[in-house]
Amino acid sequence: MGIIAGQDALASDFINESEKNATPANDEGRVSKLNESGSIDSVFLHRSSGDGSDGALNIGDGVTTTLNTGQIYNYTTIDIHINGTLKFTGNDWIILRTTGDVDIQGTVEAKGLATETKGLIAFGVALSGGTPMSESLGKGGIAGDVSAGDGGDDGTTSPSDGAGGASGATGVDGNNGNGTTVGGGGGGSDIEDGGGNPGSNASGKNGGAGGSNTNDNGDGGAGGAGVDDGNGGAGGTGDNRVNGYGGAGGSSGKNGGSGGAGGAGGHGAKGGDGYINGGDGGNGLQFNSYGYGGAGGSGGIKGGDGGAGGASSDGGSGGAGGNGTGGATAFYMYCGGDLSFSGTLNAFGGDGGDGGDAFSVGGVGGNGGDGSDVFIIYTGTSTVSGSINNTGGTSGQGGTSSAGVKAKNGKNGNSGRTIITKIV
Repeated sequence: MGIIAGQDALASDFINESEKNATPANDEGRVSKLNESGSIDSVFLHRSSGDGSDGALNIGDGVTTTLNTGQIYNYTTIDIHINGTLKFTGNDWIILRTTGDVDIQGTVEAKGLATETKGLIAFGVALSGGTPMSESLGKGGIAGDVSAGDGGDDGTTSPSDGAGGASGATGVDGNNGNGTTVGGGGGGSDIEDGGGNPGSNASGKNGGAGGSNTNDNGDGGAGGAGVDDGNGGAGGTGDNRVNGYGGAGGSSGKNGGSGGAGGAGGHGAKGGDGYINGGDGGNGLQFNSYGYGGAGGSGGIKGGDGGAGGASSDGGSGGAGGNGTGGATAFYMYCGGDLSFSGTLNAFGGDGGDGGDAFSVGGVGGNGGDGSDVFIIYTGTSTVSGSINNTGGTSGQGGTSSAGVKAKNGKNGNSGRTIITKIV
């Protein structure tokens, strides 16, 4: 049973209304009939316009409203003005339901929320989960070595003042931010051979930079995390000899900003993950033995580029490009009235970062993120002239070795499907 390429479609290949409550096995491989107007009949969908318990969602000009993914919203109407923006935080599906009309003239941002997206499995109730990006936004970077300090987090679990950590025999971690307006402080470096620097304090919502130490085999402290839409702090620079390590960049806030760059050193450090762009990996500066570049951080628009490897004839490998993050695992909107959409829905996958070049082995390119599946249904009239951007991200290029050998490119992200249909 089922429609198979090269064979005629038979009446038994379609689900009739009378069979809707049959066992799932009876419906496997079959499709629902369209009604006389060419629309999917409502009997074949578990649908609901919700109960309107969340009231009206009205986003005025110049206003940005942030909602959570993984939560069903039940509005009476949705009205997004031409310069209004609806954003989401989290790494799961999006479900919006209204009992009445929807008018979207502004922007809906549903990008940069997951690393993999998959299709819809139950309209109006649940959507298939993708593999989310690690919950790293709002996290401070990790010091290059145990002798240096980590960057402070955004403070949502332990509010603090975002002060930078002190340098010392073992560098001190940066303080966490306050979770609202102050990012995490940068970690302090060690004091190898008497040198070293403390980490910087947070600058508003931006994380502080890690302290540097370029003395013999010194290690850099890590950058602090951004909060809200702040940027992550850059990792501190370590010494360019074999045991010198840069500090990792801090990640951006959960609602915007880019990851901090990884610190350079004998071995470069990873860039921070970013809501917008991932931080570039730090360059490996080791000139006499096997210095490697740090990996780029993941990003909603673009993953960070990998750091270059050391230029030594003994070796040195480039860092991997960061992955582009995908759109929401799926975007679903049920309009229980008239639909007017003249705005923009961004649910595309970010581009992968390029791998770093190196003397020995170049870094692989980052993968592009997947675009979201977008499913919008309505019951009344529709005017749709807006843009839905849910293409997959472009892969990053592999780095090149001194011998001209190119590392592998990343993989392109998959574009999402778009379905806008009337239910009667």
